[in-house]
Amino acid sequence: SGFNGIELVNVSHINMIGVKMGYGSVAKGGTGLKITADYWNSGVFSAMDCTFGRVDNNHTGLLIDAPINLDSYTFTGCYFGGEKPIRLIGANYIRSVNFIGCHAEARKLPGSTETDVIAVEIGAVLGGSWTGGSITAFGEVNSSAFVFTDRAKKFNVFAVEANALT
Repeated sequence: SGFNGIELVNVSHINMIGVKMGYGSVAKGGTGLKITADYWNSGVFSAMDCTFGRVDNNHTGLLIDAPINLDSYTFTGCYFGGEKPIRLIGANYIRSVNFIGCHAEARKLPGSTETDVIAVEIGAVLGGSWTGGSITAFGEVNSSAFVFTDRAKKFNVFAVEANALT
């Protein structure tokens, strides 16, 4: 409960293929993959066919927190699950983040005090895109596929299937 499955701090030049973090977990809460940095410019990251978080068990599948500027991230064919499957936040910026053919599933955890389900929170992003794939939210009155904060600069969305969203 409350775990970070994988936490990358000040790490660059990473390739992940077929990693499953949080998949099948029975623990409640936590984050599948957390990426951050405190003094080095981190990034140049690629993940393919990975699973980060589980819709029924995790708070967040992917959290990229940019307290300093972070470089580029690409996710291809990945799954993100949780109460807030993807959160791109921070005091500085993520220079580039791209999702290609990915799937996100959002559902409130039992006992959660959240009023809305947000599948993808886009903030602190200079540029990026979501191309293809799908986003699903389950069982909530207020659910959103993408929520852009005032810190998001440019993020393009192309050909995404969205289900159960209001």
